[in-house]
Amino acid sequence: MAQIKGFFTGTVWNLLLLLFAFVGDLGSFSTVVYAQTPDSVKNSTHGFVIWRDLECTYCDGKQLISGISGISATQGYVTAGVVVGITALVATDNFSEIDQYFRDVALRSQSATNHDVFSIANEYGNTATGVIIGGGIYTGGLVFGDESVRTTGRLVFESLIVAGISTTVLKGVIGRARPYTNTTDHTYKPFAFNNDYYSLPSGHATVAFAVSTVLSERIGNVYASIGLYALAGSAAMGRMYFDKHWLTDVLLGGFIGTVSGIAVVRANERCTQSKSKTSSQLFLYPTTHGIGLTYSW
Repeated sequence: MAQIKGFFTGTVWNLLLLLFAFVGDLGSFSTVVYAQTPDSVKNSTHGFVIWRDLECTYCDGKQLISGISGISATQGYVTAGVVVGITALVATDNFSEIDQYFRDVALRSQSATNHDVFSIANEYGNTATGVIIGGGIYTGGLVFGDESVRTTGRLVFESLIVAGISTTVLKGVIGRARPYTNTTDHTYKPFAFNNDYYSLPSGHATVAFAVSTVLSERIGNVYASIGLYALAGSAAMGRMYFDKHWLTDVLLGGFIGTVSGIAVVRANERCTQSKSKTSSQLFLYPTTHGIGLTYSW
């Protein structure tokens, strides 16, 4: 029972943190009730903007679940095949020598300087860091009335949730032993509900690549992308340096994070295109005095 409790207060708690941080951060703003107004006024009214963004998140979720996001059916099968394939190869000990080799390299590279560098890089893969990045970007876009910036922050949250769910499920089902347990890279205890057996895939790598992918897609600058993916790669290397993960753990985690980031961005693009074809919309949203109603055309 203690192990099960630890599971729910550890890995699953990260997912709850994402949901509550997103809703809680948005709910702190006040709003007013108003009818049809110009876009400049609507965008400055936090209640309307927040509610509209929540509707966008719901739309993105439907796109992802229904499978009609930017990833086609063929790409979806390929993606699933890669995840299953990598997991199967790892489980059958096909990467054992490679995993052990890179673990040995990491252990031989221990130094005060490397410790400091990877300690900083490691933070980029923390769920809390992803929440702060997403929340900071969203809040900045909300305060300054920049819809593009606000959307970027929202998509960071969405990618973390999608990637987090995938990683959490795989960690529990696979139950791979972490390197520091000094067993082997093919020691498994499925459904162990023990942090020592949450090695595959790497949650830090998943978070780092999910955040970097969304930012890269939204910024659209090659130099920014290089820097963002280098930062994500450093976070993944940090997990190996601190003996928390095998090479294949961070590779799968990075893949899941990247796919999650691309998926939510494409889903949002589909939702935006769909809404642009709609001639009129009716918005209902909560206010400090009740319910707000806005009709736009």
